[in-house]
Amino acid sequence: MQIYLLKPDQSGQYDAIIQKQGVIEGLTLITNYTVVFDSSDFSGAYAGAVVSTQNLSSNQSPVLPNDPVRDGYDLEGWYLYSIVIGDYSWVNQDGCEADYKFGTAEMPTYVDGVVCTFRANWVAKAADPAPDEQKEYKILEGGDQTITQGSGNDLVVRADGELADCTGVFVDGEEVEAALTAGSTIATIKAAVLDKMAVGTHKLTFAYADGSVSTTFILKAAEKTTEKTTEATTEATTSTPATVVTTEATTSSTTTASPKTGDEGIMIYGVLMLLSLAGMVGISLKKKDN
Repeated sequence: MQIYLLKPDQSGQYDAIIQKQGVIEGLTLITNYTVVFDSSDFSGAYAGAVVSTQNLSSNQSPVLPNDPVRDGYDLEGWYLYSIVIGDYSWVNQDGCEADYKFGTAEMPTYVDGVVCTFRANWVAKAADPAPDEQKEYKILEGGDQTITQGSGNDLVVRADGELADCTGVFVDGEEVEAALTAGSTIATIKAAVLDKMAVGTHKLTFAYADGSVSTTFILKAAEKTTEKTTEATTEATTSTPATVVTTEATTSSTTTASPKTGDEGIMIYGVLMLLSLAGMVGISLKKKDN
């Protein structure tokens, strides 16, 4: 599409000619012009704003601005809405036809000082599809378990969803190796897998095509058998002083039964004194008899 404007007549008025093909002789071509991009729509129902104003020379072409944003709508394209020279204006009555679309038809050529305005063509966005209804599933057995690592115990949990609808079993958001069997859905996580997990509370989730259900389980650290053995040995070693006490008691008993060397001397001296007294008494008695 090419747009030509006639030279003004004696009254200073312009006659607008929109020529889709060919060239009309005797028209004045421009050297400078302005292009405006306005985000308002053609009907005027949506009042947007000017998003770009470009002052150009005849050897320059306008460039598209960044797309404006309108809630609930997508920008389909920009269409020539009006041409203004001074007091004269032309308004597109045909609407958003392909011949007036920016980037599709040829860029128009204008007389000096013309202002061309393009308006946005907005298309309503398709409504988002309603989300699928999610089912509420339940844990039937095995929820909130506590398992000690190294015990050899598996984690077995049963949910009420159908096995055919189960898309996976997850621990803390990551899919985990688990054996799934029917009976609603029974998930078994082997002890070897549990032993590789961190100690603490974990979230177990059954994922289904139309919902999910979760429970928690606690992993406790494995008992340290080496420490138990050390404690038992320490207790046995600590009990040894009882034998020493017994030995001391025996020694004490033996010591009490056997008098010391000093005590023996005292006893002999006492015996001798008794004998001396007895002798003296005997001599006194003989003297009386005489």
